[in-house]
Amino acid sequence: MKRVLICLLIAICSLSLIGCSKEKAIPESQPITSGKTITIGVMPDVESVPFIIAEKNGYFEKEGVKVKIEHFSSAQDRDSALQGGKLDGVITDVIAVVFANEGGIKLKIVAKNEGNVELLAGKDSRINELKDVKGKKVGMSTNTIMEYTTDKMLEAAQIKPEEIKKIAIPPLPTRLEMLQGGKIDVAILPEPLAGLVVKNGARALISTDEMDNKAGAIAF
Repeated sequence: MKRVLICLLIAICSLSLIGCSKEKAIPESQPITSGKTITIGVMPDVESVPFIIAEKNGYFEKEGVKVKIEHFSSAQDRDSALQGGKLDGVITDVIAVVFANEGGIKLKIVAKNEGNVELLAGKDSRINELKDVKGKKVGMSTNTIMEYTTDKMLEAAQIKPEEIKKIAIPPLPTRLEMLQGGKIDVAILPEPLAGLVVKNGARALISTDEMDNKAGAIAF
C-alpha cells in the first residue's frame, strides 16, 4: 500500500515538472531531477497526510523530486497563495478548481480525494439530531465546498440555507475552538479534526461518507 501511495505522489509531481519544463525527456530508468521545487499547499485534513508523511520521511528526495509543503489553516489563505503564484499544486476540491480556472488560473485535477467531512454539534448545544440545527449558528467557510456541503447536508432534514445562521470562520483550528468553546452551535469540519471534537464530546450529525458526496481533489 505504501509503495502504491508513493508511486502516485511521485507521478503527480512528475506531471507537474513535465508541465513546467521543456527540457529533454529523462529516461525512465533514472530518477526525475529538476532545479525546480514543486510547492504544494495542504490543509489540516486527512487528504494532506500522505504528502506530509512523504516529505517528512524523504520519499520525494529519494526519487529525485524536490517538493516543499506549505501548510494553510483556511481554504481562503491557500487559494490566495495559489492566485499569487506561490503554489504549484494544492490539496483542494472541485469547486475551488472551477473558481480558480474562472479566475484565470490554469488548474487541472489529477486525482480525487475520499476524505470524510462531518457536520458536528457542540457538546452543550442541546442538538441531538440534524433537524435541531434549524435556527442555530453554524460555523463554516462561506463560498466554498464547505458551505455547499453544509447546504446539501441540511437538505436531508428539509432545512433551507436561510433557516440557519451561517457564521464565516475560514481557519479550521479557529472553527474547532469556537465549537468546543460554545461560541457556535454547529460546525462543519474534515477529518481528523472532526474525530478530535467528537472525542471531546461533540456529536456527529451527518457526514459525506453517509451522503456518498465526496468532492476532494489534488490539482496542479
